[in-house]
Amino acid sequence: MIIVTAPHSFADATPTPTPIAVTAMEQYRVAMGQYRTAMNAREQIRKEINKIFIADCRVANDLAKTAMSTAKTADAKSTILVQQKTAIALATSTRDAAIAAMGPAPTEPLKPVKLSEITPLKNGKSVKPTPRR
Repeated sequence: MIIVTAPHSFADATPTPTPIAVTAMEQYRVAMGQYRTAMNAREQIRKEINKIFIADCRVANDLAKTAMSTAKTADAKSTILVQQKTAIALATSTRDAAIAAMGPAPTEPLKPVKLSEITPLKNGKSVKPTPRR
């Protein structure tokens, strides 16, 4: 009679879900997906940095070409070339700093090794010595 009058709050109506076992290969697939996403994002950023670098170099070259057409003396032409090289060096260092600020590239996850891929250390057959003559 005591059991009948016991409150139902002792029994849990919603059982806790059991954890789903994830295999090593499934973990690898998820990690590879994350790796590819990170590498694609990194590549897009790098492409944008290179577009800016190429545009800066093109501007420096165009300005130098325009200035060279109007320069008359060797000293003026030399100054123009120095300014062009300085502008390209600045663009290069800016690009390199932007790429370095991206941080290291993500590391590719290691593929799990199947047991069938592991080569045995010993061959299953025993080695018999050959008779000497």
